[in-house]
Amino acid sequence: MRALDKITEIMKKIIQCFKNDLASSQRPLDIAKKCIDGQSTKKAVNPYLYCLESFGYLKVKYLTERRTDPRFEPTDKLNDITDDRIMELTSEVLSGVGQEDGNCIQESMTIEQTKIDLLVNDVEIWFDYLSRKLPSGNLQYFCALLLGDSTVVDSCNTKYVPDIFFQVMNSWKCKYPKVDHVKELMEVLSRLERQDLVEEMRSFSIQSFFVHTIIIEGPNVFVGNDDFRHISRSIAQRYVHVIRFLGLPQSSIDQIVLNFASNIEEQIFQALKKIKHNFPVLNRQQVCNALHYADHSDVILTLNEMWRKPI
Repeated sequence: MRALDKITEIMKKIIQCFKNDLASSQRPLDIAKKCIDGQSTKKAVNPYLYCLESFGYLKVKYLTERRTDPRFEPTDKLNDITDDRIMELTSEVLSGVGQEDGNCIQESMTIEQTKIDLLVNDVEIWFDYLSRKLPSGNLQYFCALLLGDSTVVDSCNTKYVPDIFFQVMNSWKCKYPKVDHVKELMEVLSRLERQDLVEEMRSFSIQSFFVHTIIIEGPNVFVGNDDFRHISRSIAQRYVHVIRFLGLPQSSIDQIVLNFASNIEEQIFQALKKIKHNFPVLNRQQVCNALHYADHSDVILTLNEMWRKPI
């Protein structure tokens, strides 16, 4: 289960919990145990509760003058909440990951769930991350270790070395879909005497590429075509790293490249539109995280300049 799906599931459970008992006030700790698991603390549920409270779906009362020991109650507005609105609220919660008020949301997902998130759904981001770390001198040998020969390198439709590495790994994944790709990659890296990359794989986290919200103008504002046009004019070959970080599968990228083979700017624009179609609540924070991952901090700066201008 992806992190977004997990957060959405928890948000829906919390909303249903309050709908089931509209007359009572509830402690955060009790909500955490009901809606996450019996081991969760109130810190794990606070981002959800205060998000719902800030948009008027819950109200909070404090039992002490020092504003501690809160109790949350539903408002009438909660009865009218829609699935689309829940997705928007989920985006609000997710964009708070890494901030002082929201960094504890990871308690709602265990370490093992986070590992599964990467191993099952995001193996392509592993490939992409490694593709940028491996030197071109290892390319032929790396390909031979994975696929048994190095001829795939010659058939790749790009001269951009990181993307060739990615295509080799992706071909290997398609050829051997049932193997533990992460484990096998670690063994190959060990044979290449790249224990440093093995350690990086063990500690890799998408959240480590968080751009602090204070840097972004309106971090929770949804992005659209004007933003996509600006980005597509500002990045070139490395755009694939941005697109993969945002979750577009390689099969979709390949189709877009085929449809717009002679126009890289249009490839980027169409890829970003496809991501927006798949994930309508895509916001500035998430796009900036992806740009940061792909070493495009310069584009984050120019986007912010654009966002600060009055409409």
